[in-house]
Amino acid sequence: MSDETRSIPPVEPVLDPKKDYEEINSYVVFWGLFYAAIFTLAVGYLCLKIGQTVDAFAPVSVLAMGTAVILKRKCVC
Repeated sequence: MSDETRSIPPVEPVLDPKKDYEEINSYVVFWGLFYAAIFTLAVGYLCLKIGQTVDAFAPVSVLAMGTAVILKRKCVC
């Protein structure tokens, strides 16, 4: 297909580029520290129990997304 026959519609931004959005707040800091503490303890326990360390980034990201879906915060847009 040639470039002349294809037309791509313009894409509108989802968020307003002129608005200043708050990215770090107490909600985000709380859940970050909560998951950091839980998985630090879990990895430390596994290291002492079986003598191997594991990466905890995959389960943390899955649980964080699950928590986000369950709590369904309203958009601050």
